[in-house]
Amino acid sequence: MTYNMCPLCTQKERLRSFSYCGDCNKMVTIRTQHRNKSACLAYRVPEGKCENCSCQLAQPITCFPVRKGLPKEGKLSRLFGRLPLSQTLKDSLDKRLALCLNCERKLYRGKRPVPLKVRSIEYLGGHCIKCNLGLSGFSNSAENLRESTQSLSSSAFDFHHKAGKGHSSKSFSIGSLWSTIHFELIRQELDKCELLCANCHALEHWADAWGKRQIYFNSIGVDMNEFFEGIGGYPLVELCSVEGKE
Repeated sequence: MTYNMCPLCTQKERLRSFSYCGDCNKMVTIRTQHRNKSACLAYRVPEGKCENCSCQLAQPITCFPVRKGLPKEGKLSRLFGRLPLSQTLKDSLDKRLALCLNCERKLYRGKRPVPLKVRSIEYLGGHCIKCNLGLSGFSNSAENLRESTQSLSSSAFDFHHKAGKGHSSKSFSIGSLWSTIHFELIRQELDKCELLCANCHALEHWADAWGKRQIYFNSIGVDMNEFFEGIGGYPLVELCSVEGKE
């Protein structure tokens, strides 16, 4: 096999048949996917608002479910690797809505609340600790979330395991056990968690992922801002912050 030096990091060898080394190739793939998702969002909702609650959309909290009543299609993400706004992508987007994760879960999942999950949500305070969005409705504390008289589905809440020193490791995934476990058995695991709505949970992991990528780019001496320039959803602080967060 013939190896050449990776043109991005200039530190690792790559096979002649590949443009980049394995680690850098992952970053290039992420850049392509994010660029294409930004193009999809701009095409579907030029104003960048959720089509249900009108909150400001950002890449990590945006999804494109097929409109109700239309035949199901495969995941849109399978098309993100193609050229932005190909005709195939446009045809698929015309059959879809652009929703935030909270609204997608509310409209497409969890029509019947799971009693154990509702109890677990109430045990952790009944509202998202980041934006204060509660089980009884949209909170005024998050300025970019429109006030609503409708209750937020329990399916829109996640149990995020706390990270960092002093927090016990995750023993099991709570969400997979709603129908098979008693509340007292998951109380210990709930104590390791904080309650987040789907939007804030996605933003939490998005920030963590970009932090790890920043470490990689620092290690190879490449400016990450320049590498991802022009991609919607980056910089993280500007496009992925939720106004009204404490």
